[in-house]
Amino acid sequence: MEDMEMMKELNPEEMSEVSGGKCGGYSKKPATKKGCIIHRVVHGETLTKIATHYGTTVKKIMAVNPELTDASFIVSGCYIYVPTGK
Repeated sequence: MEDMEMMKELNPEEMSEVSGGKCGGYSKKPATKKGCIIHRVVHGETLTKIATHYGTTVKKIMAVNPELTDASFIVSGCYIYVPTGK
């Protein structure tokens, strides 16, 4: 548990060293994806906050980001796709 708490505070470069590159998103800005915008996670954000901001749901964000396996684990500095519904 303490290790997980520590990992949640690491930036993407540090996370790559700790977990083999899994930062809960993309550590570098990914290519565009139709129907999505690219969001860079900032410190303190959660998928719920991001979903609310963009008028979508956590479930939809998870669906377009297969590398997200835990909705409570995203790292600031990483990029994620957010569906726009357009």
